[in-house]
Amino acid sequence: MRSALLLVAFAACKGPVVDTGPFEGDDPGECSDQADNDRDGAFDCDDRDCENSPACTGEVEADTDTDADTDADADADADADADADADTDPIDTSACQNDLCNLTSVTLNYSFTLTVAGLGTCTQSFVGSGQLYAAQDDWVRFEGIWQRTASNCAAQFDDIIWFEPSGLGYHTFEMHPNRVEVLEWYAHRSSTDHTSGNLRFYITEMYEGIDLAAASPAFSHEVTDGDPFTQGHHTLNVVFNP
Repeated sequence: MRSALLLVAFAACKGPVVDTGPFEGDDPGECSDQADNDRDGAFDCDDRDCENSPACTGEVEADTDTDADTDADADADADADADADADTDPIDTSACQNDLCNLTSVTLNYSFTLTVAGLGTCTQSFVGSGQLYAAQDDWVRFEGIWQRTASNCAAQFDDIIWFEPSGLGYHTFEMHPNRVEVLEWYAHRSSTDHTSGNLRFYITEMYEGIDLAAASPAFSHEVTDGDPFTQGHHTLNVVFNP
């Protein structure tokens, strides 16, 4: 089993690795605010995430004054909203040969308990759900929510699992090509791609079988991984609806 989480948990305890959370420069002004916003040890133009920012290339940043250009901003927002709506139109699943393409929705809950030697234990809990959005022969995707419901973790561990503050998200399940098994689960922000980018969380190598003849096909996955210094316990419960 492999998860995005332990990579980040190790980073908090041992040193820098690839993070799955926010990055320097993802919000306006972060490349010139003298702060290490993504807590990776580098900030502003010394952080690689800011290397193409106008603040670091010498280009003139766009005017952010909203007093004189309210109409233009409103037009731009309307155009952006229209584009976003167009980009998130559901994909036709009629050509999908996977049996899971007949499922219409999913609900799930996930909890993670992190134990760090010398620091103690904390737990975060999440819920997710969605309606069938897209599918191919080896995966199905649901559009809905992904949000945290509880956490007692200290600040340095509080954001190690990605989720959208808005609570919106997509869930993609990759399937075994020859058996009715769930291999991988991804919670992610992109409507079209679950395999790349920082805004996602995943668990792979699950090999959990499901009974498609059941009224509500379901599976649970529970595992502990890590090393003597840092250990994580994952619990994932998933219910599909035909």
